[in-house]
Amino acid sequence: MGRKKSVIKIPANVKIKCPHCNQNNQVAFTKEGTFNLQCKKCKEMILTPINQCCLICAFSNKKCYTRLMMEAHTKNLEVRLPEVKQSKNSKIFTRADFHPEN
Repeated sequence: MGRKKSVIKIPANVKIKCPHCNQNNQVAFTKEGTFNLQCKKCKEMILTPINQCCLICAFSNKKCYTRLMMEAHTKNLEVRLPEVKQSKNSKIFTRADFHPEN
């Protein structure tokens, strides 16, 4: 009986907590990262701190795309893409987006 391979799941959305008013702002999880955002409640700009790579790493309990991919690579984990409900404006990620052929 073989061991199951561990999996890293890529989330479809993440909640970023505003450092000014503690409001949770839900944003789509992107490969490029999220570097600045305007809070929906207090309207203040949330900027990425100098010592962090993006807002997701700084103000949420999730890891950004880059950190998830590094973790998957170093630990030899399988990557699961998000289940996305298709709408007009949503981009559907394919495995090629996450594992480009070199």
